[in-house]
Order: sequence, then C-alpha cells, then structure tokens
Amino acid sequence: MRLLTPAKTQFDPDLHIFSEKLDGMTELSKHSYVSSFEIAVIHARLGEKEQTLTWLEKAYDEHDSGLVSLGVDPLFNSVRGDARFHALLRRLGLAK
Repeated sequence: MRLLTPAKTQFDPDLHIFSEKLDGMTELSKHSYVSSFEIAVIHARLGEKEQTLTWLEKAYDEHDSGLVSLGVDPLFNSVRGDARFHALLRRLGLAK
C-alpha cells in the first residue's frame, strides 16, 4: 500500500510535506515498526538518491513486500541507472 501520492518535482511547493512525513516516520520508528520501503519512497520523492538506495537495501534485508513492484515502479526512475539498484533487482529476481 503506497502511503504517498505520485512523485513530486524538486520545485513543487508541497515538498515540505514529504520532509514532515519523513520526520514523523523517523519519530514513530523509535517505538514502532516503520516500513523501510516507505522511507525509501519518501527519499525518492525528495530526490535523495543515496538515501533512497540505502533504505531500499534495508527493505530488502527486512523482506519488505513493497519491493515486489520495484522493477517497474516509475517512482524509482531516478535510481534506475545506478548499479546498486540493478544489483538489488537481480537479488530480488526482478532483473530483465
């Protein structure tokens, strides 16, 4: 289940909403489970490629079900050219 709306551009005035969402999820994670995949989603929406890849790796380690559509989800187009992303797809059995 995707918690957020389609990707925003760098110039979108609503980007602060994603930052606030990330802050809230970070706080919640101190005492409850928070999906690493959903944190990766927020970082992707914020254009934070390194953090996106870091949290996708954590999602893989946690066997997060959100990864099932990773190979075709346009939200991750910004990291699709990265070798680490391709390696993750291979480990998931989603590489073309």
